[in-house]
Amino acid sequence: FISVTPSNTTTYSLVSVSNPVIGQVSGTAIVTRLVQPTANISAAQTICQGQSATLTITMTGSSPWNIVYANGVTPISLTGITSSPFLLSVTPVNTTNFSLVSVNNGCTGTTSGFAPVTVVPVPSATLSGTNTICSGSSTQLTFALSGMAPWSLSWNDGTTNSTQNGITANPFILQVTPASSRTYSLNSVFATCTGTISGTAAITVVPVPTATLSGTQTVCSGTPATLTVGLTGAAPWNLTWTD
Repeated sequence: FISVTPSNTTTYSLVSVSNPVIGQVSGTAIVTRLVQPTANISAAQTICQGQSATLTITMTGSSPWNIVYANGVTPISLTGITSSPFLLSVTPVNTTNFSLVSVNNGCTGTTSGFAPVTVVPVPSATLSGTNTICSGSSTQLTFALSGMAPWSLSWNDGTTNSTQNGITANPFILQVTPASSRTYSLNSVFATCTGTISGTAAITVVPVPTATLSGTQTVCSGTPATLTVGLTGAAPWNLTWTD
């Protein structure tokens, strides 16, 4: 046996053999020197339930690489990786801290890094607040929210779209003073991802009522008098009077 320690991949061949008769030589021996691998996992991120996250695994040394990573429960093997960085798509059900268990390319290497993936609920928004108000008055719209703050909301008043970002209060209360009757509806809700929307708020705007009393007259004792009240605005009206 011949012991060798090449610094690079080397092809060995025999030059001669004798005993002392000079004989024939044949064959070669290729000693491939592998560079010890390293692997690092990264890309912490937040996703909504049902979405996928992309983790980045960066490797050094000679390819191909074989890695084992952990999802907090089960070690998972990936073999024959030929490119670095390697992008790994994962779809965790719950918040998970991904890490590397091992890397090898024929030689055992070193691993580093963590990739925490935070899983949050898909957001939702429900609009309510149907009301009847007098012209010039204000009323409140209520947006009931679910998911993780902050939220971004977009809504429509039947004519114009409006947006509010960075919402942290739940429910979110919006004061409106429409000049005419409007039906408000949601366009979208976003909190890490786009969520589900529901509900409307119909605001009926009626004119401010007026009442004008007339009927000044002279009557005999015991004879009824008829007074006239002129009304504006939307019926029905409620009247209170005094003598």
